[in-house]
Amino acid sequence: MKLSHPLVATVLAAPLLLTACASRQPVYTNPTLPAQWEAEGKAAVRGPERGTNVYFTWTQLGERYRIIVRGPLGLGRAELLGEPGLVRLAGDNIPEEVSANSLEELLEKATQRQAPVSHALHWMRAEPATSRAEIQRGPDGKILQIRENGWTIQYLEWSPEAPNLPRKLTVSGPDGQATVVIGLWRLRLTPEETGLHPTPPAVEAAP
Repeated sequence: MKLSHPLVATVLAAPLLLTACASRQPVYTNPTLPAQWEAEGKAAVRGPERGTNVYFTWTQLGERYRIIVRGPLGLGRAELLGEPGLVRLAGDNIPEEVSANSLEELLEKATQRQAPVSHALHWMRAEPATSRAEIQRGPDGKILQIRENGWTIQYLEWSPEAPNLPRKLTVSGPDGQATVVIGLWRLRLTPEETGLHPTPPAVEAAP
């Protein structure tokens, strides 16, 4: 899958949504999500000149994640694997696997463009990415809107199986708008069901 559009790339990396940028700590972390979970959905992306629809499956185990994206006929399948300090992207229409230290660096390598991809991983989970975010909440305390770094995220519907997680949201930025619908949150996965390996504990150097 050719990630030539920054908004498309942002949404693909987002779905949904643990950040690869450890230096950016959110001001709020959604307590609904356990250590391992999975989300499935679709995103309709509309830019100034074109649009596309993509389907995604996002699997999380602790600090490791896998996001699989499938596009319309001809666009194929792409897979994003992430862990602290390393992200890798491979796909049917990507000649060679691309790796980087962060999602922003990977996006620039793959497309020569820039976008707050790691921010989107927070937005998809109904949480801001930085303490500078402007947040609007409804009477029930749920987030209605996040404005951050020139992007606006609006939460339109909430998941029936996970009421504190979004079912439908829009992401608007300099390059267009995406409407994301998360059809299913799976919050009771075992680590084995994720197909990912836990992040090994850090080994302290001998004195």
